[in-house]
Amino acid sequence: MNNKLTYRYKYYILIALLLLFVVIIYKLSINKTIILVRDTKDIKAQIDISNSSISIIKQLENELAYYDQLINENSNPGQAREYLLKVTGDYCDKNNLTVVDFPEETRYRQNEATIAFNEITIEGKYKELLGLLYLIERERQAGSVESVAFFREEKLRTNEQILYMKIIVKSILNENET
Repeated sequence: MNNKLTYRYKYYILIALLLLFVVIIYKLSINKTIILVRDTKDIKAQIDISNSSISIIKQLENELAYYDQLINENSNPGQAREYLLKVTGDYCDKNNLTVVDFPEETRYRQNEATIAFNEITIEGKYKELLGLLYLIERERQAGSVESVAFFREEKLRTNEQILYMKIIVKSILNENET
């Protein structure tokens, strides 16, 4: 029977058996490997999402701790205002700045907290004014700087221009503390 088959038919049978063998191998092992690789990629993506979620949660916890610290520092309603005045006054004395205006604080009640806004106007040179702004917001954390405005006025008699900086500082007070 083998003698009756030509090389052409033997070649077709060989190709058919080879294709059948490839299909069987694919179904038994390669298909499962491909599925496992896809599952592994999905699991790695889920792990990355959970890791980023953990870092976001840690960042939010740090922010919450920072705000809790700000609230606890301002436990006495007048303390934030006094501390701001002390920090500003000390810096102004050392750097030849002048406190021009420091009106009464404005308070707003929101939910369980009271928000106090202190406004302060200082006269001086630009570099020293920026140093004071940095000191209030970053180094001494006298509150959260909500607004800063620079403006200048000209003295008519001397034609001298004077630079002013107006800062609005926000402090958060607990309901029990007001």
